[in-house]
Amino acid sequence: MDDQQKTKKQLLEELQQERSLVKCERERSMALKEVSNKVAAAHDTDEVLGLIVNEAARLLGAPAAWLRFLDGNVMIPGATTKSGAAYIEEHSRIRPTLPRNEHCGTFSGSR
Repeated sequence: MDDQQKTKKQLLEELQQERSLVKCERERSMALKEVSNKVAAAHDTDEVLGLIVNEAARLLGAPAAWLRFLDGNVMIPGATTKSGAAYIEEHSRIRPTLPRNEHCGTFSGSR
């Protein structure tokens, strides 16, 4: 359907969707710039990784985020958001490491 055949309501809905997409992309760009500046100013690896997990959680609207690191053939707990720390602590007591191929490289999130 071309623009001449669309109703005013349809056009306004499309405009609103486009504005939402532009806003989302602007927020992501600003976040990347902010993280880049923070990473450049960071003095150690733990600080950089903390910035990464916190910004990832914020951008995804996730309640928590964490990273696991490869140590030999196992994945060990690494950087986490404050809200993810309790989860990691609990699961690390139950199962301190994960085999390399288990949950390696997975990402989950929703918007």
